[in-house]
Amino acid sequence: MADALFFYLDQNCSVPVLRGTGFIEPAKYVWMEMMTGATQEAAQIVEAFLESYYRMANIPYRVVVSQSGEQIPVLDRKAWLHLHVFDAKSDPDQGHKDFLNYIRLFNLKDPLTNQPFPTPLPRSSFPLLADQTLRANVENWKVQAITAIAQARKQAEQAQVNEMIANMTRRPVYSFNPSLASFGAAGMGAGGYTGASFAQGGANPGGGGGDDNHANVMDVISGGLTLTNTILGSMGGGGFGGSGVGAGLLSGMFGAGF
Repeated sequence: MADALFFYLDQNCSVPVLRGTGFIEPAKYVWMEMMTGATQEAAQIVEAFLESYYRMANIPYRVVVSQSGEQIPVLDRKAWLHLHVFDAKSDPDQGHKDFLNYIRLFNLKDPLTNQPFPTPLPRSSFPLLADQTLRANVENWKVQAITAIAQARKQAEQAQVNEMIANMTRRPVYSFNPSLASFGAAGMGAGGYTGASFAQGGANPGGGGGDDNHANVMDVISGGLTLTNTILGSMGGGGFGGSGVGAGLLSGMFGAGF
């Protein structure tokens, strides 16, 4: 079954230039996951953490260098078999469910006989119980992956907030505008249009224009910091805005599906 899936992905993936390479590149794995129901976000997480999963599972992958110089982890048929043996041992129930899906969705056939695999696939095709050592290794890997994703998202959110605050504080808060000045002088009142007091540099009876300007900027900064705290506060725990979101995406990665 692993061979049948390998040949199907290699020949039918959504990236034409990768068809027939004789390897399973991350793009093929991502395509397989999306074809079996993974979201775009989950598929991107898969791609980002594939190599670390291979290392954790001692899969004999190799690294190829793309034309752009990017290092890409790939699996040949032997490594692909290693991967599915590991998955079957670490979570046999999920491995059985996964291959039920693969056979149904991709109409897989035995490469030796060209005959369809029996359906439903017997549960006895997989180990009865999980190897607890392998299962623990997978669970530890998931925790590390979820933590890394949470940290990356927090950093990305913080960078966006910092940029927003910087953009707001860089905005010109006041400049001389004759039309606004004339409104103030005509009796509209500096308090009636904040810009008038800035234009006059002191038309506000309660104080100089410089003080009003400073207060305005500080309000912007204070608002930005409040927003920062709100965003980061909502990400407490898992860093996803909800304690279960990250775990939901990765709870079954590479053997438990999505």
